[in-house]
Amino acid sequence: MQKIEGVLFDCDGVILDTDNSYRLLVSNLLTNTFNYPISLDQTIERWKGKNADQIARELTFEGHDFADDFIREIHILSNDYKIDESIVVPSLRTLLASIKDYPKAICSNGRSTRITSNLKDVNLHNEFDFVLGRDILGVMKPNPQVYLKGAEKIGVEIENCIVVEDSPVGLQAAKDSGAMTIGFIGTGALKEELEILNPDFIVEDLEEVVKIIKENS
Repeated sequence: MQKIEGVLFDCDGVILDTDNSYRLLVSNLLTNTFNYPISLDQTIERWKGKNADQIARELTFEGHDFADDFIREIHILSNDYKIDESIVVPSLRTLLASIKDYPKAICSNGRSTRITSNLKDVNLHNEFDFVLGRDILGVMKPNPQVYLKGAEKIGVEIENCIVVEDSPVGLQAAKDSGAMTIGFIGTGALKEELEILNPDFIVEDLEEVVKIIKENS
């Protein structure tokens, strides 16, 4: 295994546990506004790690004509969603304090402005060297360029980066980039779904990430 010199994070489900709350917004909006009945569990199973644009494309592919309205409405609901300490993933602050000297970035399918705003709400905005959303990266997971560009930004070769991901889409991007990978299952990701992609490590608590990084640095 290569020496770890930089750390790249997904955001939803790894830094902030907003993913399931967001899926609930999606489920309620589709069911109540667009007459597309879908439960929270079904929404999580189908679209964990995917943003509104990706969901809308799937809906359009199915033949539905409300994709643009869906995107507009979900953005309104998301902007009204309040972030507080309760959605900070447990042990995250311990992890960040332990790796404060490592270059690190968030690489997300979300919008960087929204992510940064959320981080400011819980005083985490100064913990990362870069916040890279799809609006900055110009690509989305599972495209490995998401993490290749993240590594470039922090000035570390991708082989010396380790990625913490909780979704199959994101983990696939990380694996294909050539980075070392950690599959995180502490916020509801299914272990068996991540195991299929053969990550270097699977952890349930972010404190385990501290040990992995220290032992491989």
